[in-house]
Amino acid sequence: MQYPQLHSRRHRRQHPTFATHTLRHWLAANAHRPYPTPEEKQALCRLTGLAMTQLNDWFVNARRRVLPR
Repeated sequence: MQYPQLHSRRHRRQHPTFATHTLRHWLAANAHRPYPTPEEKQALCRLTGLAMTQLNDWFVNARRRVLPR
C-alpha cells in the first residue's frame, strides 16, 4: 500500500503594514536616488524590524515594480 506524499507548503508572510508603509514613504521621498546608503539601511532595519536581507530584497523588488522605467 502506498501513501500519497504530503507536501509541506511554506506560506509567504507579508511584511508588517507599518514596515511597508515606511519603506514606500522612503522610496517616494528618494525616487531620484532610490538606493539607501548603508547607514540609511541600518536605520530602516531598526525602524521597521526587518532583517538586512529582507530590506535589500524589498528594495530590489520595489525598484522593479514601483518606479517608472
